[in-house]
Amino acid sequence: MLDALIDQKNTLSVIGFLLLLWTSRSLVFSVTFALNTIQGTVEDKTLWRALLDTIIVVCLAVFLITASIVFSIVRAWVSSKTSLLTESFQFEEGLALHAVSLPLSIAVTGVIFLAFYIILPRQRPSWVHALIGALTGAV
Repeated sequence: MLDALIDQKNTLSVIGFLLLLWTSRSLVFSVTFALNTIQGTVEDKTLWRALLDTIIVVCLAVFLITASIVFSIVRAWVSSKTSLLTESFQFEEGLALHAVSLPLSIAVTGVIFLAFYIILPRQRPSWVHALIGALTGAV
């Protein structure tokens, strides 16, 4: 039976993708409900609008996380290439890479939180409040 499932890997990929969308939809609906409850508003988005919001947030999160992973790979590659250099230069190079990677990580997480705060609730907060909330959530 397991061999038959392995042979149908395209079907399993589609089922896995649909389960990912279902789980993401549940997460986004829960966050939307929580944000609307905090603001004291009632959700009146159509189902299609809510699904579109889910797809936008998930695609944005996947893109930003992929960009963060690519940056980490490039950082590791640069670190491996500088291993042939002197020890003092390695320290300075590593410190410079860390000084770039930490703000980048905070920025990626902040943009995901910002998308949650701007796209999901019915009543849109001001950009200042959304940025403060996203920065606080990212840190």
